[in-house]
Amino acid sequence: MKKLLSILLLLSFCAALVYAQDGPPPRMNPKDRTAELKKKLKLTDTQVAKVDSIFQDNQKKMDEMMQNGPGGNMEEGRKAMDEMMQNTDKSIMKVLNAEQKVIYKKMIEERKKQMEEMMPPPPEGR
Repeated sequence: MKKLLSILLLLSFCAALVYAQDGPPPRMNPKDRTAELKKKLKLTDTQVAKVDSIFQDNQKKMDEMMQNGPGGNMEEGRKAMDEMMQNTDKSIMKVLNAEQKVIYKKMIEERKKQMEEMMPPPPEGR
């Protein structure tokens, strides 16, 4: 469990670093994450409500995963976190218009690139 918490903290730190180039790192709570996307994507009030709901659900799932995690298995924890991030991104993409999707896709690519630089994927066969 301690390893899972360490992984989640490291991933949160990595995600914060992704946004650091645009200013101070966000305080990774749902409201702040929503505010960051509102600013970068120029979200409407309706979109803000939907995105905030997505991030709130994501936070609940993350809290559950931290309590009921994969028993300290780092690889399983990493896969679960990757899957959660992908599902969140897919849900957010459904809320965006075409112009916003282009910007958000670039944000996702940059986040992945920086996370891989900080924490490369494990070698195959492990």
